[in-house]
Amino acid sequence: MKLKDLKDTYTEDELSYFPGDRELRCRIFSPFLENLSGQKAIYHEKFVAVVEVSDVEVTAEHFVAVATIVLHVEQKGRSLFPPRRPWRFGGKWEHMMLSGNHFHVPYVGWSVWPEAELVKKVETLAMNGEFDKALVMSLYDDWE
Repeated sequence: MKLKDLKDTYTEDELSYFPGDRELRCRIFSPFLENLSGQKAIYHEKFVAVVEVSDVEVTAEHFVAVATIVLHVEQKGRSLFPPRRPWRFGGKWEHMMLSGNHFHVPYVGWSVWPEAELVKKVETLAMNGEFDKALVMSLYDDWE
């Protein structure tokens, strides 16, 4: 199943109304997030990076994981310095939202794109120095 399938099955309110239905979001979002341990994802906060996700914890109340930067995606005109050490990110299900091809908790400030196909494309572009294209594919959800 892909994130697009959720958008075809559930309403915009169910996926991204704030706050949302904790039980519904846990049930439909957790399969995408609990399998991230050991996988790569695109992560955005003040910076954009390809990260490796580890120590994933999924409960009925929340999602929490650890991110470690694999590759920083540079942004023209912005001198942002991503963390050098791993960090924890997460949130309560009722605060987590699906927008485009990414999950985010708006009041915490992070977004994550978990789908492997997108991550591979963004990583390849960034490794080749094509940062603008990598940003468009992730931040602007323009990749399919």
